[in-house]
Amino acid sequence: MKVANRITFAAFAAFVHFSYGETPPPVPLSEDEAMAIVEAQRDAHEIREAERKARILQAEAISEQLLTKGERQTVLRRVGWQAIEPLKAAAAKNPSQPTEAFITEIEDYEHSMISMSATVFDDSVTRVTWRDPGVSGAEPITVWTNVNFKYLRPISNWEDNGVHYSYFGLTSEVDTEAYFTHPETGEKIYPATIPDWIPETSDFPEGAVSYLVLVDEAEAAVPELLYQQMDALLRYFAEYEPELLVMHQRSEALQKAREELEKTRPTPEKDIVINYWPIQSNTDF
Repeated sequence: MKVANRITFAAFAAFVHFSYGETPPPVPLSEDEAMAIVEAQRDAHEIREAERKARILQAEAISEQLLTKGERQTVLRRVGWQAIEPLKAAAAKNPSQPTEAFITEIEDYEHSMISMSATVFDDSVTRVTWRDPGVSGAEPITVWTNVNFKYLRPISNWEDNGVHYSYFGLTSEVDTEAYFTHPETGEKIYPATIPDWIPETSDFPEGAVSYLVLVDEAEAAVPELLYQQMDALLRYFAEYEPELLVMHQRSEALQKAREELEKTRPTPEKDIVINYWPIQSNTDF
């Protein structure tokens, strides 16, 4: 049995949040509201596609070739040479010499990229696999937390205690009771590998955002970066938990609405129309 090292949050640091700004906090979506949003998105997409196709067909074709694959058609249209606007010098838009203030800002910039995989068990506790990004071939460290990482999916960038963080997480969900029955043997087959030990809610301090770092020995060294990143990530969750839960609800409602819309209004196969012409330099004219 591994020794568990527990970290509990009692106080939270000040944040500079890059995502919300002056935007009002998100609100939950009803089924009707979600459907109205995805229908409007579908309508707007179809209009853009029609306009794009019309622009392509404006050029008179010298010849056309039709390629068919299944129900999809690709139309290759050879057209006369089309003038392409020369690119403007990048220096005209982006000064080549950075200002002194910009240089100072870069020198003071501290960035930490949090990249980890996580598995949520029974919608309650999360197992995190953390690797030291500064060590090639570093052994993974297992961290258990009472935070449901499915709510962390919208997180991208933020600042905590003067450090700029970016988060990229791959999160899966497992129902430990889910199984299917083998059609011949009747054996129960569990689609996911269940760990030998999964902490329960009671293993964490009541009402506190916390995590357990599992180590092989009581004196085993744990990289300080692990604590820094987990602290910053879970402080963020504790600070913005209401907004993150609403964002998750909105995402689920929109996904359900898209699936329902696809049943009643399937996305049509899109024909592909491509214009091409001989390559010539603008300087030839």
